[in-house]
Amino acid sequence: MKHLSLGPECKPIPGEKAVWFEVILLRQYLFTLEFEPVAYKELLRTLIDKKIQLEDESITYYLNEVESLCKRIDKDMKEEELVYHMLKRLGPEIIRYISILDNNC
Repeated sequence: MKHLSLGPECKPIPGEKAVWFEVILLRQYLFTLEFEPVAYKELLRTLIDKKIQLEDESITYYLNEVESLCKRIDKDMKEEELVYHMLKRLGPEIIRYISILDNNC
């Protein structure tokens, strides 16, 4: 059985508990594959492309929604791509404010 990577912050569990933990992770992964729609990521990409900040929508809510969609597509998405999606369809008054800021950071 191939060992699943849990990331650098997770330490291996010794003995029998490790085997059961891997079985649980494998079942979760297989469950996700079985019940996730075939074109799920393409659907999420379409949602991001069409997502705009509504007039009554706060900037915080809009940015959180876009970030959530991006992370569901690719949890390791590069920051540049994430920022691109966030800024792409912001409201015009926010875009005007951002454009006058110094962006040398």
